[in-house]
Amino acid sequence: MKTSPSCPLCHASAYPWPARSATLWRCPVCGLAWQPSMPDPENLWRAYAAQGYPPRRGPALSLAQWMQRRRADWIQRKFTAPDIPTSESPAAALEIGCGPGALLAGLQARGWQVIGVEAHWETASGARRRSRIPVMVAIAPDGWPRIRSGYRLVIFWHTLEHLLNPWDALQRAYDLLAAEGLLWLAVPNLASWQARIFQDRWLHLDLPRHIYHFTPQALRLALAQAGFRTVEISTGGLGYEIPGWLFSRWGEAKYRSWRNQPFGLESLALTLCAPPLYFLAILANRADAGANLIALAGK
Repeated sequence: MKTSPSCPLCHASAYPWPARSATLWRCPVCGLAWQPSMPDPENLWRAYAAQGYPPRRGPALSLAQWMQRRRADWIQRKFTAPDIPTSESPAAALEIGCGPGALLAGLQARGWQVIGVEAHWETASGARRRSRIPVMVAIAPDGWPRIRSGYRLVIFWHTLEHLLNPWDALQRAYDLLAAEGLLWLAVPNLASWQARIFQDRWLHLDLPRHIYHFTPQALRLALAQAGFRTVEISTGGLGYEIPGWLFSRWGEAKYRSWRNQPFGLESLALTLCAPPLYFLAILANRADAGANLIALAGK
């Protein structure tokens, strides 16, 4: 990294971060960080395959499915009385980067009209087969499907940080929402305690798969520039906190083993370490310094 580029959000001059490795460019004003060069899409897909994404078995898959069911319950409570009349059409949800599709399957079982988008045919095919939901393949945001009434909910659950152009993605999401619709997204929190302590060894940095890295300030600014009115930004989610503390210390290889192997030594270690890490996670989230940054935004 040579010439200091400008931040794509606030246009301040970036600096190499962290100092010991200069892995990323980082903005000193809003805190956004990004890779010094954008990865080739095909190479990026090979990086996903090497990581075992999405998880197909083992404890990581069980945890992911459990969290998706919890999220579907939360959405149903949030939208118990949708403004879109049911006589006209059911409430519609679009998820960008739906993975195995468990969240959309849960919403579909609760009466929602759902559609998922994935960037690669293999992941999309797996979601259709596993969750029996409609999933289309599209890379560019202008290929995401539009419906006449607009979506009641657009979801980016740990997707935005993977995109080559998250700014166009947020603008497209804004255009696809109904007037009363909401955007619900989550990204790793670069201002978290974990990121500050582990820096380039932080598990959720996940290079090269994560291209952009957000702080609460950067995420709020990105949403505002796309036209959104931010309803709330918070941190939470033990499914990201506890593995983040443990495997940032142990390294990516053990994390990859935990994601894809039936219950073994890594799972046993995670179970034994969970109680103290649980209290650390509570403290981090109460300080708004958790590893999982969640935003709810509307028009």
